[in-house]
Amino acid sequence: MGRPLYKNGKGGKEMKRNPSFKFNGNELFYLDNEYNSTSLNERSVEIPIVLSICPLTEGVLEVGNVLNHYYGIDHPVVDIKEEGRGVINEDIRTVRIRSVFSRSISISTIEHIGGLSDMIDAINKIKLMLSPGGELICTLPIGYRKEANHLVFDCPELFSNQWFMKRISDNNEWEQVEKKDVRGVKYGRPWKWANSIMIGRCKK
Repeated sequence: MGRPLYKNGKGGKEMKRNPSFKFNGNELFYLDNEYNSTSLNERSVEIPIVLSICPLTEGVLEVGNVLNHYYGIDHPVVDIKEEGRGVINEDIRTVRIRSVFSRSISISTIEHIGGLSDMIDAINKIKLMLSPGGELICTLPIGYRKEANHLVFDCPELFSNQWFMKRISDNNEWEQVEKKDVRGVKYGRPWKWANSIMIGRCKK
């Protein structure tokens, strides 16, 4: 749950913000955690959003070792580099897992996988591991890489749904916007880290 006060990283001055934000008409709380300084970046919204769409129940596969740092999880995680409890250190495009999953989560990870075709291959591989009707919920920062921007803006057939959040203040406040409102948004400008993210749903 978010907190109304946090240090903004510029001299440690405490600043106020509303502890919650709106996503698809629902009130969610900013994630305030010391690990990765979530109060200062996109983690504060992308994790609560993903978990509101995809609660951590049985049958979940995570791609990218993110939630391990914030919650006690017991689902399998595929991450090519980062070690951790329950983490399989293999490339998602070539990993072999016998289990079938009802849902998959990937938080700001797919944009790190090679070029555009590699990212598409990764999404399609994840979908192969899903049961019929299963879905992948993923987030990508806008402007981080041009290849990832192509995935977001030029490959609509990959996504059943796309939602967008945009940072609107130095206090790391965010609001939901339309796709047209995030075209041209820069990563790291005007504020450090992502200034907009996509939340995508890919159904099998």
